[in-house]
Amino acid sequence: MATVYFPSCKFKAGYPETSKKLADYINTRYGITITGCCRGTFQFLTEEDTAVCICSACSAFCDESSKAREIVSIWEILVKDEQFPFPDYKGEEITLQDCWRAYDKRSEQAAIRELMQKMNIRVVELAENHEKTRFCGTLVLQVPPAYYGEFAPKRFGKDVPNDFFQPYTDEDKIERMRSHCAGITTEKAACSCVACTNGINLGGKKAVHVMELLFATTK
Repeated sequence: MATVYFPSCKFKAGYPETSKKLADYINTRYGITITGCCRGTFQFLTEEDTAVCICSACSAFCDESSKAREIVSIWEILVKDEQFPFPDYKGEEITLQDCWRAYDKRSEQAAIRELMQKMNIRVVELAENHEKTRFCGTLVLQVPPAYYGEFAPKRFGKDVPNDFFQPYTDEDKIERMRSHCAGITTEKAACSCVACTNGINLGGKKAVHVMELLFATTK
């Protein structure tokens, strides 16, 4: 029986300092095994293993194509951690951007909100939140890699709205992100997804990953 953390290739590349701090923390605190890219390792999970994910794509792959007995988000682990040294953002208002890839994961969404509250952040909600969100940055404005549908045919197949995953030009992507960001009234928007942060930044707002907030590594 093992608890295995999938660190997300894109999260590691986009936030190397925070990624290392997180991996070191959960390995020391909980003895969680840190693995590599999900595409080459989820196949080795057994019926007794638990997969811990930060990326919703990794979570979907493990859920639909591995033998793991349980898939849990890193947010749901940290929110229960009574020893975590939460930084204090002194009541700063930050908009929270829910990700479409986790639109139906209410416990994960609740954990992220509670974590922000533990950091003394006033969460500003968007009208299209929770299960209503259709946002995932520019990821949904292009044709996804074939392995998305291969490893998670429900999440990236049956669950996909008809107008998703269309090939948009770079100019159209910018315009759509700007249109979305026009509805964000705070200086910052917090995201739990790398694609979402990229989209918010492309649209002209300042995106910050929630994990960066937790480890106080925001720039």
